[in-house]
This record gives sequence, C-alpha cells and structure tokens, in this order.
Amino acid sequence: MKHLPLVKFLLATSTLGLGLSLPATAAEGDTQPKAQGFALEEVYVTARRKEERLQDVPISMTVFDQQQLDNANITNAGDLANFVPSLQVNTRFGGDTTTFAIRGFSQELRTTSSVGVYFAEVVAPRGANTQNSGDGAGPGDYFDLQNVQVLKGPQGTLFGRNSTGGAILITPQRPTEEHEGYFEASAGNYDMWRTQGVINTPVSDRVRLRLGVDHQERAGYLDNFSGIGPSHFADTDYTAIRGSAVVDITDTVENYTIMRYTHSENNGYPGSLFDCKSTAPLGIIFCNDDLASRKATGNDGFYDVYSFVPDPVSEQQLAQVINTTSWEINDNFSVKNILAYADFETKNRSALFGTNWQYPLGNGTFQPVIFQMVGTNDDYPTTDQSTFVEELQLQGTSFDDRLNWQTGLYYEKSEPDGDYGAQSPAIISCDLSTASSPNPADFRCNNLISQGTLQSTRGGATYENMAVYAQGTYDITEQWDVTAGVRYTDDKTTGKVTDTINFFPVDSVNGGYFPSNRQLVTVRTPESQSKEPTWLLGAGYHPEDDILLYAKYARGYRQGSINLGGSDGLDTHDPESIDSYELGAKTSFFGRFPSTFNVAAFYNDLKDQQIQFGYFKTSGVGTTAIVNAGASTIWGAEAEATVQL
Repeated sequence: MKHLPLVKFLLATSTLGLGLSLPATAAEGDTQPKAQGFALEEVYVTARRKEERLQDVPISMTVFDQQQLDNANITNAGDLANFVPSLQVNTRFGGDTTTFAIRGFSQELRTTSSVGVYFAEVVAPRGANTQNSGDGAGPGDYFDLQNVQVLKGPQGTLFGRNSTGGAILITPQRPTEEHEGYFEASAGNYDMWRTQGVINTPVSDRVRLRLGVDHQERAGYLDNFSGIGPSHFADTDYTAIRGSAVVDITDTVENYTIMRYTHSENNGYPGSLFDCKSTAPLGIIFCNDDLASRKATGNDGFYDVYSFVPDPVSEQQLAQVINTTSWEINDNFSVKNILAYADFETKNRSALFGTNWQYPLGNGTFQPVIFQMVGTNDDYPTTDQSTFVEELQLQGTSFDDRLNWQTGLYYEKSEPDGDYGAQSPAIISCDLSTASSPNPADFRCNNLISQGTLQSTRGGATYENMAVYAQGTYDITEQWDVTAGVRYTDDKTTGKVTDTINFFPVDSVNGGYFPSNRQLVTVRTPESQSKEPTWLLGAGYHPEDDILLYAKYARGYRQGSINLGGSDGLDTHDPESIDSYELGAKTSFFGRFPSTFNVAAFYNDLKDQQIQFGYFKTSGVGTTAIVNAGASTIWGAEAEATVQL
C-alpha cells in the first residue's frame, strides 16, 4: 500500500481545513542553504499569471506536483477533493462531469461554474445548459503535469472567466531539451488496469516535441440489484492523448502548442434512495414501500443502487488545441497571446435518482413508475458545444523593478455545434423500449398519477464573454508591498430551445401502456446580459525573509445567464457578487526537518445569490428555476503544513 503524501481533515460546518503534505518537487538547484540536514525544496506556481515562489504569493492555495498526484493515486476530480482543504465536488451527473465548490460556493444546476478550471491557462470548455457538463477537469487531465494549483477565493481580476469560488490551474508538462520518456502499467482490484506512456524528443536546437497517452479501465463498485442493465456502476474506461510542441522562433519569440483528445465511456452513476418525506404524496404512494423493500431484501447498503435503464451510458469526448505565443521584447516587457479552440460532446442516459417505485393497480398487480430519467433518445447528444478563447496579455516591470504589472484583453465565445438536449420521462410509467424512439408516435406510457409526461428539451446556448484587466504589485520597501487590480467584464448569453411535452391517458386499474393523446410544443429564446467591474486590493509584509503576512479584499462576480429548462419569465437570472476578505500568513522553517506552515482566515459576503428552486410549469411539468435570492455570509479558516522528513 502506498503512503499518501497528504492527509486532509475537514469540519464542514465551519469550513476549517488542515492539510499535511510532502513538498512538491523543486526545479533543479532550487534549495535553501539555511537548512541543516535536508534542504527545503522550493515550489513555484503561476497563481498570478507569472512564475513565483509559492511562499511569496499572497493567496491561500494548495499545490500538487505530478509525483504527489501519483503517490496519492489522484486520477480524477473526486480524488483531488479528498486532499484539498475547503474543496468539494458534485458528481450528480457522473464522475466525468464533476463540478467543483470551494469554501462553500457551489454551482447550482443550470448556472455557470463558481470555480474556474484552467488547463494550460485556458478555461475549460463550456457544456450543456440543462444539466452539468463541461466547465471542469475530465478524465485524462491528471497525467504528465507540472502541477495542479487550487486557488481559493475569487480570482476574477487576472483569470479569463469570472467566478466567485476560486480557480483550479492544471499545468501540463512542457517539452524539454532531453531525449526522455517513461512507461507505466498498474493493476488493482475491481479489474483495474492502467497504462501510461510519454515520449519527449528535441528535434533540433529550436524545436521540442512531447507525446503522451493515458488509458484506464476499472469495473464499477456500485452494485445494481435491479436485474436490469449492467450489474455494476461507477466504472471507468477512458483514453487520453496529448501532444505538444515548443518552437523557438527566435531567441525572444516562443510558440507553444498543445493538442489533446479524450474519450470516456462508462455506465455512469445512478442515484440511490436513503430516505424520503413519508408524509408527502409521493412518499405515501411510493417512497416508503421502496425503502421498506430495500431493507427487507438487504439491498439498502451504501453501495447498493437500483437502475431501471436497460442500456445506461455516460459518454464524453473532448478535442482541443491551445496555442501560446510569447515574445520577450526586453528584460522589462513581454507579450503573450493565447488562442484556443475546443469541441466538447457528451451523452448521458441514466436513472437519475435510482428509484424503484411500483404503483398498485386495481387488479392486485404493480406497474413501475419512473420518478426521473435523463436521456432516452440517441438521436441527438446531451452536449455538443464548441468554445473559442483569445487572450492578449502584456507583462512588465517599471520603476527600477519595484512595480510588476500586467494588463490584457480577453474574449471567449461558446456556441452549439448543433441541437442538443434530453428526452426524459418524469413521474410516469413508460415502456422504455418505445420511449427511446425519435418518433413521438411510437411512445407508449401510462400517466398513473396524473402528474407525468415524457418531455423533449432540444436546443442550445451561446455564451460571449469579453473583458479588459490590469493588475500591479509595487514594492514600497524591501518588507512592504501593495497590490491593486481591476477588471471589467461584459457577459452575454442567448439560447433557443424547443420543449415538446407528450401527455398520456390514465388507467390506474388495469395498467398497460398507451400512445400519447396530446402534445404541447413551445419555443423560447431567452437572453441575458450583465456587465460588472471586479477588483483586488492587497498588502504584504515580510518581517523576515521566510515569513509573509498578507491581507486582501476582492470583489468577485459570477455572470447572469439563461435556463433552457425553465419557462417564460423564469428562464433568466441576474449575476451574483461577492465581497471577500482574507488575512493570511506563510512561514518556512529550517533545521533537521525543513517545513512550511500556512494559515488563512476568510470572510465572504455573497449578494444576489443564484439559488435553484423547483416548481411546476403551467403545463403541469415539474422543472427548476434559478433566482437571485437574498444573501449569504461564509467564514472560516484553513491551515496547511508540509514537512520534509
């Protein structure tokens, strides 16, 4: 068994975190001569869009290099959250479509991400509007990396897309000047096996190439006791390919290109029933009996699930190219241009809540009722979105290197490659072999409790985001520095969706399935636009070379957007904003066991919070809306330490 290099403790109610880890690997020669015995290896990060020593950056953050990721067996987003204070994940639509939350700032369904995820400085491609997908770190992202950096609190001044919770920076390993490579193979329980290989070669003095492949398979650990479809869920099967090239065009101009492709396909993650409100109508009719049946048959364990879907699937495909051109004009001024394009597609078909609801018919038999299912139709994908990003960045130093500054322009556009969505039955009994047909005339269902429908939501959303930003840090003295930054963002979202609702007859005595007796089709084109400034004010104090005390105040913002699953009047929402205050200290110690100890206390005031609530449309169909409801305050403290044993 491997010894984990990091142990995480969390008290969820107060958002307190404590981590203990071995230090990330330093660049060659980066050691502290003060240490007697072992040297304290330095960690360098790009949290402020430039390379700096971790202990000099006034940001609460957790960093892993590739060795730490390997030692802790971190291969997906859920694994990462197990080792980072204040980081949580939401896997409602499966492990491949995980979304992050930092310090309690979670992403509601049908809102934009509260935590920005960046691969090689480019924000993750957007996904579907009606369910969570995209906007995160998918399978195959966690191999052959320089590091993963988790930045806590709003980072809206310097980073591409504004968010209120924080940012996660995934930095891939660049091609080097050495002929090198590696191959790894591993095996484990649940028939797990993983192979990974990387080849690096310098073609010439000015051209360097790197190619890597990562493939993993593992059987599922969730036991499906329904006898329908696969026997296990939460399995893994993905392949990731990444190629990169660095070309030194001149001594001062460098071009860095990354091309990557990932494909993942598995059975997904159905939900599981643990409790219900027994006095509610659905609880009286279905839920109590479902729970009692699970207990009576011994199928009420934590890893027991029920799926009524014969052929569930969770499939994801990502293709992306990132091109970064850097020009170092002189020692005090440089220009960087980042250009990226990504195509992202998913398909999801699952028993969303994993219920086994049986309706008692008048003839003494039972007929199954679907509480909610996602994606019966293979005719169109759940997500089909392309994202284009362009960023121009200027960096420099002034006033005898006492002022470090950067400024830039940002543009992002994400739009559908074609119609996408889901065809889903809800609170109804259906013959699933007919519900998957693209032709509504084939549907056969029974609206046993007069609340159910089979609905198709098909369309797409277009996001357009523009920003201008500037930030600088000025060294007042050798001990004191101040930082100020500002950003102005213009966000616009438009969408088009066609809702097709199929209604069915009711026969609660004899049961059976019938064709649709009524259809309602509506077309909506919601639109939302928001323009907001964000800013950062901070100060740092170095009483000693190895101690940093800092304070900062930041205004964060998450854009308003649309909700394709809503209805007229309830299909748009306004932006939310946050005032974030943080005090922190970063310290390094030397001697027999070199170590670091970092602590931060924070207070966040969230206004116009984007909250989800459920309601019934005028058609009688249940759905959810996003509203800006009130305000919240979140406060807490985090501590993290490293010890080099």
